[in-house]
Amino acid sequence: MTMLATSPPSRCAAGLLRSMTAAGVTLLSMACFPDKQPTAIDAADLRAAVTGAAASALAISGARFEAIPANKVSPSEISEAAARELAVTFVRQAGPLLRSGLERDHGGPIDISTLSPCGPAYYAETPNHVVIEDNDEGANSIAYTAFGSWWIFGFCGPQGDLQVSEAVAAMTRAKIVSGHLEGLNGMDQFMKGIPAEWDSPVGFSAERAVLRIARRTGRRIAAVPRLVRRSGFIPQNAIWQLRTEGPVQMTLRGTGSQTASAQLYAWLTRDIADTVVWLPAAGEPREFQMPVPVQSDGTVVPKTATISVRDGFATRFDAADPERGTNEPAP
Repeated sequence: MTMLATSPPSRCAAGLLRSMTAAGVTLLSMACFPDKQPTAIDAADLRAAVTGAAASALAISGARFEAIPANKVSPSEISEAAARELAVTFVRQAGPLLRSGLERDHGGPIDISTLSPCGPAYYAETPNHVVIEDNDEGANSIAYTAFGSWWIFGFCGPQGDLQVSEAVAAMTRAKIVSGHLEGLNGMDQFMKGIPAEWDSPVGFSAERAVLRIARRTGRRIAAVPRLVRRSGFIPQNAIWQLRTEGPVQMTLRGTGSQTASAQLYAWLTRDIADTVVWLPAAGEPREFQMPVPVQSDGTVVPKTATISVRDGFATRFDAADPERGTNEPAP
């Protein structure tokens, strides 16, 4: 039997506990709770949990889903290679200043000088569309970075263990000039220590999300998982968007009302044993405006940004429980 060795996700609360800025770099972290001993993902179980496009994608790679979509949200976004180069520089230059916080997240010592990028890059797709008055997407504004997509990379120690997760805004205008970072706007990157229980830089992998939701709903996953950034949370708190082979009957925890949907979301919860299915919240605002500073020719100009929710996406979610006995796998 083929086994895909990974670690389970940690029990991480949604609340952000601290924010600190050092040398133009921001560190945010979550409260994490101990989890069970690491387990392994059975590749045969994973294949049995997928169908359609998800099964085809898994057959190509053999054991993992591609973590980067074929098409990025905006042509103004930087490439994976450019983001990786920035990530390495961020970790090298800011990591020593933030080491104590990273070690608290990780639960052990971290030697920044020995870290190196490892594993696949993750692309946390934005659910938003941002329009700034009188500006194109080339402008340097926190609206584009904070509400845009993010590249997320894992950094490993000498033994190959994940220790640091570094996220770089896909719309950043930061550049490396003579070894130094220029053009930062304060929302270009987020760095977090990786708890030992995580199996990826984004908490848990697409493969584990597929297994958890397939087992919880009794439905196979029919579409390739998409990693979606969560508004108001650090990039590492992105949420997996999954589509099942048929609608799942569910009861909303908040209201007790019943609904059915084939598009579901999976995200870290405090209690891993209680796998929560998340659904787009009804009645969420689809558009809002906010004042934002825009850097232009060395000066900061106040502008108004219009933030809307892209079709097929959501930014607010309600917890739901699948109805037992009503979600048998489709033939």
